[in-house]
Amino acid sequence: MIPPREQLTAQGYDATFGTNVIGHYLLLRLLYPMLSASGTPSDPSRLVWLGSVGHYGPRRLAYETYVDGPARKKIDLFDMYGQSKLANVMLSIYFANKEAQEGKIISIATDPGNIKSDIFRGDVPWYMRIWVRPFSFFYAYRI
Repeated sequence: MIPPREQLTAQGYDATFGTNVIGHYLLLRLLYPMLSASGTPSDPSRLVWLGSVGHYGPRRLAYETYVDGPARKKIDLFDMYGQSKLANVMLSIYFANKEAQEGKIISIATDPGNIKSDIFRGDVPWYMRIWVRPFSFFYAYRI
């Protein structure tokens, strides 16, 4: 969560967006035929997308911030994280609507909440560390 602004994927995309959205979507494209073939209306395959309370922040997906450029230099890093989580929620809705007729795949988004993990590996604003710690109720579980 919130890697340095200059960190990009090998393809030149923002590291947060590449990790949270692009990588998962590309994996889904490979698995989708198998998910569709194995799901039935009585026992559908499931797509679970991880959202976050952060997805409530951004009002839109600002595509110009996903690659290096002037817009990327201006965006708040937490807003970039929020955009990635908003994109996951939007993909969940897209696939839920796409599969609603056949019923072979169920697509849902969930917010796993604040769990103890290594989500903050880089330089993180002090307020993020303070905000997350009091709400980390699930210390027994680590991802």
